[in-house]
Amino acid sequence: MKTSADTIADFYHQLGLLVQSNFPLPECLRRLEQTIPDSDLREIVKEILARVSNGEKLSDVMAAYPRHFDSFHVKLISAGEATDSLSEILYAVARASRFEQFLVGKAKEIMTYPLFVLNMSAILFLSISVFIMPIFEDVYSQMPVHGVAVPATIGVCLKISHYVRHFWPALTTIIGLELLTVIWLYSGTVRSHRVMADLLNRIPGTAGITRVLNSARICGMFRLFLARRLPISEALRATAVLVQDAKTQGALLRAATQNEQGGNLAELLSREKAIDSLIWYTLKFKPEEHLVDSLEELQRHYEEKVMVMTRDAAVAWSMIGIMMMTAAALFMVVLVFIPVMGANQAMRVM
Repeated sequence: MKTSADTIADFYHQLGLLVQSNFPLPECLRRLEQTIPDSDLREIVKEILARVSNGEKLSDVMAAYPRHFDSFHVKLISAGEATDSLSEILYAVARASRFEQFLVGKAKEIMTYPLFVLNMSAILFLSISVFIMPIFEDVYSQMPVHGVAVPATIGVCLKISHYVRHFWPALTTIIGLELLTVIWLYSGTVRSHRVMADLLNRIPGTAGITRVLNSARICGMFRLFLARRLPISEALRATAVLVQDAKTQGALLRAATQNEQGGNLAELLSREKAIDSLIWYTLKFKPEEHLVDSLEELQRHYEEKVMVMTRDAAVAWSMIGIMMMTAAALFMVVLVFIPVMGANQAMRVM
C-alpha cells in the first residue's frame, strides 16, 4: 500500500506531540510504530527507530527515505535538532504539510474540469476520425467523377481524419499514458503530492501564490527561531537556509550578514525586491518584544491570502473549462456535420 501525504502529516503531528511530552526520541518512535495503521510507513518507522537508537540524527535517517519524507521537511527537522526546538519544528512541518495538502486539493480542483474536457475531446476526436470519417470518404471520392468539386472545408476535415487514422496507434498510446499519469497525480501518494504542488506553481494564473507562500514560511520560521531566543540575525540566517527560493534565500542571507555588521534589519530588507513589504514593515514598526506574535499574525495573513488566490484561480479555470468544452463541441460539429451536409448535397447532385 502506498503511503499518502495525509498519513505523513499525521506522523509529523503525532511525533511532535510525543516529543513535546519529553519522551526520549527512540521511545516516541517506538510508541508511534505501535499505532501507525499504514504498514509501509510502520516498517519505515521501525527502521528509523533502529538507526536513531544507534545514535544517528533523525533528519539524517529520514533523508534516506525521499519517497516518504520531503527534502524541505527534512531540512526543517534538521534545523529543529540544531536549535533544540524539534517539537516546535515538527508542529511547523505538520502545519506546512497540511497547508500543502490544501493547495494540492485546490490544484486538483483547478485541473479537473480542463483535463476532463481535453481527454474527452481527444477520445471523441480519435473515435470520429477512425470510425466515422471513413464512411464519408467513399462518398466524396465519387464526386470528382461526376464533375462535382469537393468543398475546401470538407477536404481539410478529410485530410485531418486521414492523418489521425495513419497515426492512431501512437495517438492512442499517448492518450492512454496521459490518462494513467492523471490517475497517478490524483492518487494522493507522497510523490504525486509533490508533483501536484510543483504543478500549482506552473499553472497560469497562480504565479503569485509561490511568492506569498514563501512569505508565510519566512514568517513562520523566523517567529519560531525568535521564540527560541536566538539573536535576530541568527534567526534570520537560520530562516534563510530553510527557504526554497534561491532569490529569497540570498536576500535574507545578505540582510542577516549586514545586520551583524550594524545595519538596520528593516531597512536592509526593504531594499530587497524578493522580500514582501509587510515583513519589513512589521520589523520596523513592531516592538521587539511583540515581534513573535506579530509574525504569527502575518503568517496567518499570508496563508489566508494564498487560500483566496487559489480559490480565485479555481473559479477562473472553471470558466476556462466551460469555454474549452464549448470550443470542443463546436469543433466536433464542424468535423462531423459539415461532411454530413456536404455528402447530402453531393448525393443530390449525383
